[in-house]
Amino acid sequence: MSYIGNQPVLNTSEFREEFAVTSTQTVFNTGGFTASSDSATLEVLRNGVLLGTADYTLGSDASTVTLANAAVNGDIIVIKGRRELTNGVQVTEFRYEETIANNATTVTPNYTMVPAYTDVFLNGVRLAKGNNGVTADYSISSNTVSFTTNPVNGDLVQIISREAATSIYGDSFASTSEVQGVYTTATTAKATNANQLTSVTAVSGYSLADISVGDYVTGEGIRVGTTVSAISGTTITLYHPDGDALSSSMTDLSGDPVSFYNSTKALSAGTVAGGLCRAWVNFNGSGVIRNAYNVSSVTDQADSDYRVHFATTLPTADYIVTTSGGNGSNGQSYLTSKTSNTADPTTTYIEVHGSNGGNGSADVTFGYVGIFY
Repeated sequence: MSYIGNQPVLNTSEFREEFAVTSTQTVFNTGGFTASSDSATLEVLRNGVLLGTADYTLGSDASTVTLANAAVNGDIIVIKGRRELTNGVQVTEFRYEETIANNATTVTPNYTMVPAYTDVFLNGVRLAKGNNGVTADYSISSNTVSFTTNPVNGDLVQIISREAATSIYGDSFASTSEVQGVYTTATTAKATNANQLTSVTAVSGYSLADISVGDYVTGEGIRVGTTVSAISGTTITLYHPDGDALSSSMTDLSGDPVSFYNSTKALSAGTVAGGLCRAWVNFNGSGVIRNAYNVSSVTDQADSDYRVHFATTLPTADYIVTTSGGNGSNGQSYLTSKTSNTADPTTTYIEVHGSNGGNGSADVTFGYVGIFY
Protein backbone atom coordinates (compact mmCIF):
# COMPACT_ATOMS: atom_id res chain seq x y z
CA MET A 1 0.00 0.00 0.00
CA SER A 2 1.31 3.44 -0.91
CA TYR A 3 1.37 6.41 1.46
CA ILE A 4 1.81 10.14 1.04
CA GLY A 5 4.85 10.91 3.19
CA ASN A 6 6.17 8.37 5.69
CA GLN A 7 4.46 5.05 6.20
CA PRO A 8 2.82 4.95 9.67
CA VAL A 9 4.43 2.59 12.17
CA LEU A 10 2.40 0.96 14.95
CA ASN A 11 3.67 1.38 18.51
CA THR A 12 3.62 -1.54 20.92
CA SER A 13 1.18 -1.29 23.80
CA GLU A 14 2.77 -3.29 26.66
CA PHE A 15 5.71 -2.34 28.88
CA ARG A 16 7.33 -4.19 31.78
CA GLU A 17 9.53 -3.02 34.65
CA GLU A 18 11.09 -5.22 37.34
CA PHE A 19 12.35 -4.18 40.78
CA ALA A 20 14.60 -6.33 43.02
CA VAL A 21 13.89 -5.15 46.57
CA THR A 22 16.94 -4.90 48.87
CA SER A 23 15.25 -3.27 51.86
CA THR A 24 11.74 -2.41 52.96
CA GLN A 25 10.12 -0.50 50.08
CA THR A 26 6.57 0.73 49.51
CA VAL A 27 6.82 3.21 46.60
CA PHE A 28 8.02 2.23 43.11
CA ASN A 29 8.70 4.88 40.50
CA THR A 30 8.12 3.55 36.99
CA GLY A 31 8.86 5.12 33.64
CA GLY A 32 5.31 6.41 33.43
CA PHE A 33 4.13 3.93 30.88
CA THR A 34 0.42 4.22 31.56
CA ALA A 35 -1.69 6.42 29.34
CA SER A 36 -3.71 7.81 32.26
CA SER A 37 -4.26 7.34 35.99
CA ASP A 38 -6.54 4.36 35.31
CA SER A 39 -5.12 1.48 37.36
CA ALA A 40 -7.10 -1.00 35.24
CA THR A 41 -4.31 -0.71 32.68
CA LEU A 42 -1.79 -2.14 35.18
CA GLU A 43 -0.74 -5.51 36.51
CA VAL A 44 1.42 -5.59 39.65
CA LEU A 45 3.01 -8.90 40.64
CA ARG A 46 4.85 -9.65 43.90
CA ASN A 47 7.09 -12.72 43.72
CA GLY A 48 5.01 -13.92 40.74
CA VAL A 49 1.65 -13.43 42.45
CA LEU A 50 -0.78 -10.98 40.83
CA LEU A 51 -1.89 -8.37 43.37
CA GLY A 52 -5.46 -7.13 43.59
CA THR A 53 -6.25 -3.50 42.86
CA ALA A 54 -6.79 -2.98 46.59
CA ASP A 55 -3.16 -3.99 47.20
CA TYR A 56 -1.69 -0.94 45.43
CA THR A 57 -2.50 2.53 44.17
CA LEU A 58 -1.38 4.43 41.10
CA GLY A 59 -0.38 8.04 41.63
CA SER A 60 -1.89 10.96 39.78
CA ASP A 61 1.39 11.26 37.87
CA ALA A 62 0.50 7.96 36.16
CA SER A 63 3.92 6.53 37.07
CA THR A 64 4.17 6.03 40.85
CA VAL A 65 2.90 2.72 42.27
CA THR A 66 2.44 2.48 46.04
CA LEU A 67 1.94 -0.90 47.73
CA ALA A 68 -0.55 -1.26 50.58
CA ASN A 69 1.88 -3.68 52.29
CA ALA A 70 5.57 -2.84 51.91
CA ALA A 71 7.85 -5.19 50.01
CA VAL A 72 10.81 -6.61 51.95
CA ASN A 73 14.36 -7.61 51.14
CA GLY A 74 14.43 -10.31 48.46
CA ASP A 75 11.00 -9.56 47.00
CA ILE A 76 10.69 -9.19 43.23
CA ILE A 77 8.09 -6.62 42.09
CA VAL A 78 7.05 -6.71 38.45
CA ILE A 79 4.86 -3.92 37.06
CA LYS A 80 3.27 -4.25 33.63
CA GLY A 81 1.16 -1.68 31.85
CA ARG A 82 -0.58 -1.20 28.52
CA ARG A 83 -1.62 1.63 26.28
CA GLU A 84 -3.95 1.60 23.30
CA LEU A 85 -2.03 1.08 20.09
CA THR A 86 -1.60 4.22 18.02
CA ASN A 87 -2.12 4.94 14.33
CA GLY A 88 -5.61 3.56 14.07
CA VAL A 89 -5.45 0.31 16.06
CA GLN A 90 -6.68 -0.26 19.58
CA VAL A 91 -6.76 -3.05 22.15
CA THR A 92 -9.62 -3.21 24.64
CA GLU A 93 -8.96 -4.69 28.09
CA PHE A 94 -11.39 -5.51 30.91
CA ARG A 95 -10.63 -6.41 34.51
CA TYR A 96 -12.94 -7.84 37.17
CA GLU A 97 -12.38 -8.82 40.81
CA GLU A 98 -14.62 -10.68 43.23
CA THR A 99 -14.10 -12.13 46.72
CA ILE A 100 -15.73 -15.54 47.02
CA ALA A 101 -18.68 -15.61 49.43
CA ASN A 102 -21.53 -18.02 50.19
CA ASN A 103 -19.45 -20.95 48.88
CA ALA A 104 -19.93 -19.72 45.31
CA THR A 105 -18.55 -22.07 42.64
CA THR A 106 -18.98 -19.67 39.74
CA VAL A 107 -18.14 -16.05 38.96
CA THR A 108 -19.83 -13.90 36.30
CA PRO A 109 -18.03 -10.63 35.45
CA ASN A 110 -19.88 -7.47 34.43
CA TYR A 111 -18.57 -7.52 30.87
CA THR A 112 -18.61 -9.96 27.97
CA MET A 113 -15.57 -12.22 28.05
CA VAL A 114 -13.67 -13.46 25.02
CA PRO A 115 -12.56 -16.93 26.27
CA ALA A 116 -9.51 -17.13 24.02
CA TYR A 117 -8.23 -13.81 25.39
CA THR A 118 -9.18 -14.28 29.06
CA ASP A 119 -6.95 -15.12 32.05
CA VAL A 120 -8.34 -16.16 35.46
CA PHE A 121 -6.36 -15.74 38.69
CA LEU A 122 -7.15 -17.24 42.11
CA ASN A 123 -5.46 -15.39 44.98
CA GLY A 124 -3.04 -13.95 42.45
CA VAL A 125 -2.06 -17.29 40.87
CA ARG A 126 -2.95 -17.73 37.23
CA LEU A 127 -5.16 -20.78 36.70
CA ALA A 128 -4.58 -23.29 33.90
CA LYS A 129 -6.75 -23.00 30.78
CA GLY A 130 -6.28 -26.67 29.96
CA ASN A 131 -4.21 -26.35 26.79
CA ASN A 132 -1.65 -28.91 25.55
CA GLY A 133 -2.93 -31.74 27.71
CA VAL A 134 -2.90 -29.74 30.98
CA THR A 135 -5.98 -30.27 33.17
CA ALA A 136 -8.15 -27.14 33.12
CA ASP A 137 -8.76 -25.33 36.42
CA TYR A 138 -11.88 -23.64 35.09
CA SER A 139 -14.23 -23.37 32.13
CA ILE A 140 -16.11 -20.43 30.57
CA SER A 141 -19.68 -20.80 29.33
CA SER A 142 -22.42 -18.20 28.82
CA ASN A 143 -20.08 -15.54 30.21
CA THR A 144 -19.66 -17.44 33.50
CA VAL A 145 -16.43 -18.87 34.94
CA SER A 146 -16.94 -22.28 36.59
CA PHE A 147 -14.09 -23.71 38.71
CA THR A 148 -12.92 -27.32 38.51
CA THR A 149 -11.76 -27.17 42.13
CA ASN A 150 -14.11 -24.98 44.13
CA PRO A 151 -12.56 -21.94 45.81
CA VAL A 152 -13.31 -21.18 49.47
CA ASN A 153 -14.89 -18.15 51.06
CA GLY A 154 -12.47 -15.24 51.12
CA ASP A 155 -10.54 -16.29 48.01
CA LEU A 156 -9.88 -13.45 45.55
CA VAL A 157 -10.82 -14.12 41.91
CA GLN A 158 -9.39 -11.80 39.25
CA ILE A 159 -10.41 -11.99 35.61
CA ILE A 160 -8.52 -10.14 32.89
CA SER A 161 -9.92 -10.28 29.37
CA ARG A 162 -8.60 -8.64 26.25
CA GLU A 163 -9.98 -8.33 22.75
CA ALA A 164 -7.94 -8.80 19.61
CA ALA A 165 -6.49 -5.58 18.19
CA THR A 166 -8.96 -3.84 15.89
CA SER A 167 -8.85 -0.75 13.72
CA ILE A 168 -10.51 2.27 15.28
CA TYR A 169 -11.52 3.22 11.76
CA GLY A 170 -13.41 -0.03 11.18
CA ASP A 171 -16.81 1.61 11.64
CA SER A 172 -15.92 4.60 9.50
CA PHE A 173 -15.45 2.80 6.21
CA ALA A 174 -18.04 0.66 4.53
CA SER A 175 -17.08 -2.76 3.22
CA THR A 176 -17.58 -3.75 -0.40
CA SER A 177 -20.83 -5.54 0.39
CA GLU A 178 -22.10 -2.55 2.36
CA VAL A 179 -21.37 -0.15 -0.50
CA GLN A 180 -22.40 -2.31 -3.44
CA GLY A 181 -25.11 -4.25 -1.66
CA VAL A 182 -25.52 -8.00 -1.35
CA TYR A 183 -26.88 -9.27 -4.64
CA THR A 184 -29.23 -12.24 -4.51
CA THR A 185 -31.94 -13.98 -6.45
CA ALA A 186 -35.27 -14.97 -4.93
CA THR A 187 -38.78 -16.13 -5.59
CA THR A 188 -41.75 -15.09 -3.53
CA ALA A 189 -45.25 -16.48 -3.23
CA LYS A 190 -46.99 -13.11 -3.53
CA ALA A 191 -50.41 -14.68 -3.21
CA THR A 192 -49.74 -15.86 0.34
CA ASN A 193 -47.42 -13.18 1.73
CA ALA A 194 -46.87 -9.69 0.35
CA ASN A 195 -43.94 -9.11 2.69
CA GLN A 196 -41.75 -12.18 2.26
CA LEU A 197 -39.00 -13.39 -0.05
CA THR A 198 -38.47 -17.14 -0.21
CA SER A 199 -35.76 -19.36 -1.68
CA VAL A 200 -33.24 -16.51 -1.53
CA THR A 201 -29.81 -17.46 -2.89
CA ALA A 202 -26.70 -15.28 -3.05
CA VAL A 203 -25.11 -14.49 -6.38
CA SER A 204 -21.54 -15.78 -6.72
CA GLY A 205 -19.15 -13.60 -4.73
CA TYR A 206 -21.76 -12.54 -2.17
CA SER A 207 -23.11 -14.15 0.99
CA LEU A 208 -26.46 -14.22 2.77
CA ALA A 209 -24.46 -13.92 5.99
CA ASP A 210 -23.86 -10.27 5.09
CA ILE A 211 -27.59 -9.50 5.22
CA SER A 212 -28.90 -8.06 8.51
CA VAL A 213 -32.21 -6.97 9.95
CA GLY A 214 -32.67 -3.28 9.10
CA ASP A 215 -30.93 -3.48 5.72
CA TYR A 216 -32.62 -1.62 2.87
CA VAL A 217 -33.94 -3.75 0.01
CA THR A 218 -34.23 -2.84 -3.67
CA GLY A 219 -35.49 -4.87 -6.61
CA GLU A 220 -38.18 -5.12 -9.24
CA GLY A 221 -41.58 -4.82 -7.61
CA ILE A 222 -40.20 -4.00 -4.15
CA ARG A 223 -41.49 -0.72 -2.76
CA VAL A 224 -38.95 2.05 -2.24
CA GLY A 225 -38.04 2.33 1.46
CA THR A 226 -38.45 -1.38 2.18
CA THR A 227 -36.21 -2.90 4.88
CA VAL A 228 -35.46 -6.39 6.26
CA SER A 229 -37.50 -7.19 9.37
CA ALA A 230 -36.57 -10.86 9.90
CA ILE A 231 -34.25 -13.55 8.48
CA SER A 232 -34.88 -17.28 8.74
CA GLY A 233 -32.58 -19.36 6.59
CA THR A 234 -33.38 -18.52 2.95
CA THR A 235 -36.64 -16.79 3.85
CA ILE A 236 -36.41 -13.01 4.36
CA THR A 237 -39.33 -11.01 5.71
CA LEU A 238 -39.68 -7.43 4.50
CA TYR A 239 -41.22 -4.33 6.04
CA HIS A 240 -42.62 -1.13 4.55
CA PRO A 241 -44.23 1.53 6.75
CA ASP A 242 -47.11 2.03 4.32
CA GLY A 243 -48.11 -1.62 4.10
CA ASP A 244 -47.18 -4.45 1.73
CA ALA A 245 -43.54 -4.29 0.69
CA LEU A 246 -44.13 -6.09 -2.61
CA SER A 247 -46.01 -4.32 -5.37
CA SER A 248 -49.58 -5.47 -6.03
CA SER A 249 -48.70 -5.80 -9.73
CA MET A 250 -46.03 -8.41 -9.00
CA THR A 251 -46.84 -12.10 -8.73
CA ASP A 252 -43.29 -13.37 -8.13
CA LEU A 253 -39.67 -12.35 -8.60
CA SER A 254 -38.90 -15.41 -10.75
CA GLY A 255 -35.18 -15.27 -10.04
CA ASP A 256 -34.85 -11.52 -10.61
CA PRO A 257 -31.99 -9.93 -8.65
CA VAL A 258 -32.64 -8.35 -5.26
CA SER A 259 -30.10 -6.11 -3.48
CA PHE A 260 -29.64 -5.54 0.25
CA TYR A 261 -27.84 -2.45 1.59
CA ASN A 262 -26.53 -2.01 5.12
CA SER A 263 -28.37 0.89 6.76
CA THR A 264 -25.68 1.99 9.23
CA LYS A 265 -22.79 2.91 6.97
CA ALA A 266 -22.03 6.21 5.30
CA LEU A 267 -22.28 4.71 1.83
CA SER A 268 -25.59 2.88 1.99
CA ALA A 269 -29.04 3.04 0.51
CA GLY A 270 -30.31 4.42 3.80
CA THR A 271 -28.08 7.46 4.08
CA VAL A 272 -27.66 8.34 0.40
CA ALA A 273 -31.31 7.78 -0.46
CA GLY A 274 -31.50 11.16 -2.18
CA GLY A 275 -29.11 9.89 -4.82
CA LEU A 276 -30.99 6.70 -5.65
CA CYS A 277 -32.95 6.21 -8.85
CA ARG A 278 -36.53 5.57 -7.70
CA ALA A 279 -37.83 4.37 -11.08
CA TRP A 280 -36.47 3.83 -14.59
CA VAL A 281 -37.62 2.30 -17.86
CA ASN A 282 -36.37 1.40 -21.33
CA PHE A 283 -39.28 1.13 -23.82
CA ASN A 284 -40.03 1.19 -27.56
CA GLY A 285 -42.27 3.50 -29.61
CA SER A 286 -45.35 1.42 -28.86
CA GLY A 287 -44.81 1.61 -25.11
CA VAL A 288 -43.54 -1.96 -24.81
CA ILE A 289 -41.09 -2.21 -21.90
CA ARG A 290 -37.70 -3.75 -22.58
CA ASN A 291 -36.51 -3.43 -18.99
CA ALA A 292 -37.56 -1.39 -15.98
CA TYR A 293 -37.43 -0.80 -12.25
CA ASN A 294 -40.52 0.34 -10.33
CA VAL A 295 -42.43 0.89 -13.58
CA SER A 296 -45.51 -1.24 -14.18
CA SER A 297 -46.40 -0.11 -17.72
CA VAL A 298 -45.95 2.53 -20.42
CA THR A 299 -49.03 3.61 -22.39
CA ASP A 300 -48.71 5.15 -25.85
CA GLN A 301 -50.83 8.30 -25.77
CA ALA A 302 -51.82 10.36 -28.79
CA ASP A 303 -49.37 12.64 -30.60
CA SER A 304 -46.19 10.81 -29.52
CA ASP A 305 -46.94 11.16 -25.82
CA TYR A 306 -46.13 8.35 -23.40
CA ARG A 307 -47.41 7.85 -19.87
CA VAL A 308 -44.99 6.02 -17.57
CA HIS A 309 -46.86 4.32 -14.68
CA PHE A 310 -45.01 3.64 -11.43
CA ALA A 311 -45.37 0.19 -9.89
CA THR A 312 -45.13 1.71 -6.41
CA THR A 313 -46.75 5.06 -5.67
CA LEU A 314 -44.04 7.63 -4.98
CA PRO A 315 -44.24 9.63 -1.73
CA THR A 316 -43.92 12.95 -3.60
CA ALA A 317 -44.44 14.40 -7.06
CA ASP A 318 -41.55 16.81 -6.48
CA TYR A 319 -39.04 14.54 -8.17
CA ILE A 320 -36.77 15.19 -11.13
CA VAL A 321 -37.05 13.43 -14.50
CA THR A 322 -34.17 12.56 -16.77
CA THR A 323 -35.03 11.48 -20.33
CA SER A 324 -33.37 10.56 -23.60
CA GLY A 325 -34.50 8.85 -26.78
CA GLY A 326 -33.62 7.98 -30.33
CA ASN A 327 -34.86 6.44 -33.55
CA GLY A 328 -31.79 4.38 -34.31
CA SER A 329 -30.99 4.56 -38.00
CA ASN A 330 -34.25 6.35 -38.83
CA GLY A 331 -33.11 9.83 -37.89
CA GLN A 332 -33.04 12.11 -34.85
CA SER A 333 -35.57 11.93 -32.09
CA TYR A 334 -35.84 13.35 -28.59
CA LEU A 335 -37.78 12.48 -25.47
CA THR A 336 -38.65 15.20 -22.95
CA SER A 337 -40.83 15.39 -19.86
CA LYS A 338 -44.23 16.89 -20.56
CA THR A 339 -45.88 19.41 -18.24
CA SER A 340 -49.24 21.03 -18.84
CA ASN A 341 -52.50 21.53 -17.01
CA THR A 342 -53.36 17.91 -17.67
CA ALA A 343 -49.92 16.34 -17.63
CA ASP A 344 -48.10 17.63 -14.55
CA PRO A 345 -46.01 15.03 -12.68
CA THR A 346 -47.97 12.87 -10.24
CA THR A 347 -47.04 10.26 -7.67
CA THR A 348 -48.44 7.48 -9.88
CA TYR A 349 -47.21 8.42 -13.36
CA ILE A 350 -45.23 10.88 -15.46
CA GLU A 351 -45.88 11.84 -19.09
CA VAL A 352 -43.09 12.31 -21.62
CA HIS A 353 -43.17 13.53 -25.22
CA GLY A 354 -41.27 12.41 -28.30
CA SER A 355 -40.15 14.88 -30.96
CA ASN A 356 -37.97 14.94 -34.06
CA GLY A 357 -35.00 17.14 -34.81
CA GLY A 358 -37.33 20.07 -35.58
CA ASN A 359 -40.46 21.02 -33.69
CA GLY A 360 -42.64 18.11 -34.82
CA SER A 361 -43.82 15.19 -32.75
CA ALA A 362 -42.29 11.79 -33.38
CA ASP A 363 -42.43 8.37 -31.78
CA VAL A 364 -39.16 7.08 -30.38
CA THR A 365 -37.63 3.69 -31.10
CA PHE A 366 -35.67 3.88 -27.88
CA GLY A 367 -37.16 5.74 -24.92
CA TYR A 368 -35.34 6.15 -21.60
CA VAL A 369 -36.82 7.69 -18.43
CA GLY A 370 -35.31 7.93 -14.92
CA ILE A 371 -36.87 9.33 -11.73
CA PHE A 372 -34.83 10.77 -8.82
CA TYR A 373 -35.75 12.54 -5.57
